[in-house]
Amino acid sequence: MVLTTGGPTGVRLFRPGTKVVLGLAVVFVAVRVDGFDVLLNPVGWAVCASSLARLGSAGDLFSRAAAFALGMVCLSTVALYASGVRASLGAGASPVIQLIGLAENVASLVGLWLVAEAVVRRLRLADRPAAALDVLRWALAGLGVLDLLDDFGHVEPGPVVPVAWGAGFLALLVMLHRTIDRPYA
Repeated sequence: MVLTTGGPTGVRLFRPGTKVVLGLAVVFVAVRVDGFDVLLNPVGWAVCASSLARLGSAGDLFSRAAAFALGMVCLSTVALYASGVRASLGAGASPVIQLIGLAENVASLVGLWLVAEAVVRRLRLADRPAAALDVLRWALAGLGVLDLLDDFGHVEPGPVVPVAWGAGFLALLVMLHRTIDRPYA
């Protein structure tokens, strides 16, 4: 089913790039009700996978990012189940459940990197400026690693890292939305 406007031309309501941005927002934004994230990560990754596949051609970075996002649907589903098991077991969750959560977090950062890399590469091939997007993805990767270390108690950066990551992520979404659907991208 495709959402279209009411006009006779059948213009799609959301372009594929817009769907990628919305999918990433669903994945990385947490709206919690009683500790449960109502924005399900597998749904966000599925939206990203279908849209990235439409943006790419065989063998390019968009199709690789789409394949990775499809794998993330599976991993996020397992992690969603594991978080339910962890909640039912209480504070003494097993190391396997913690490892699944860590794998999902690291793989999510890799997925975000792959989407940004695909856009950066297409911009550079078209001789368009991509430096700001490139710097932003590196900054988000570094802040994401710091946040992962904070989750496991290895560093204590306080609220600075999550706030900076959130601001950088919002900037990345805006930049992706402005560039991903352009004819050169």
